[in-house]
Amino acid sequence: MLEAPAAAVKLPVEASTRPAGHQAKLQQPALTLPPRSRAGMPLEGDPFGPRSAAEQAWLDRAGYPNAEQWAAYEHGSDYLLEAAAAKGDTAAATMLALRNLRNGDPDAKERLLELGADGSLFALEMLSSHIAGPMQGNLSEAYAVSRVAEMKGNFVLSLARDYTMPRQLTQQERVAGEEAAIRLLNKLNEIALLKTGRVPPVDPRPIIISDE
Repeated sequence: MLEAPAAAVKLPVEASTRPAGHQAKLQQPALTLPPRSRAGMPLEGDPFGPRSAAEQAWLDRAGYPNAEQWAAYEHGSDYLLEAAAAKGDTAAATMLALRNLRNGDPDAKERLLELGADGSLFALEMLSSHIAGPMQGNLSEAYAVSRVAEMKGNFVLSLARDYTMPRQLTQQERVAGEEAAIRLLNKLNEIALLKTGRVPPVDPRPIIISDE
């Protein structure tokens, strides 16, 4: 009786009985996706600081991730983000597009703008931050994207915009940014009109400002 060579590998019974040419499919690990709604979540610990249940609901509508989404997606795998985005999670779609943009994907910027046209002000805010960063440093364009997010309802951005830019804009840069904001707003409205037949109404963020 011939013995198998020492280097031969014994297959499991179920594998050894598969038809010739059969290839096993790789099984992706099962995923547990975080909730997309802030309903029932506390105000404390939210990465975007809501002060009321109404503001929590607005953050959900505007695509801002809640605490559980942020924790899962900030350093999550592309596979996780893609799976969540495929289920309709716009926060995951935004964070994936932003990651791709930082990695040099030429289509990622347009993807963020499309998400903004769909109502994700989080996408516009993240795009503005990226454009203002050291890799791009186009403050007029960053200002324009932030202004559009403000025009669409996140009025609180006007209170902090000058502090989030790496430096104060010149008067010329600010005027150029205002002009670019009008053009961008029209572009996003056109995208929304082509996709849905309507332009989304302005959805004001319900801001509570203390007198103290």
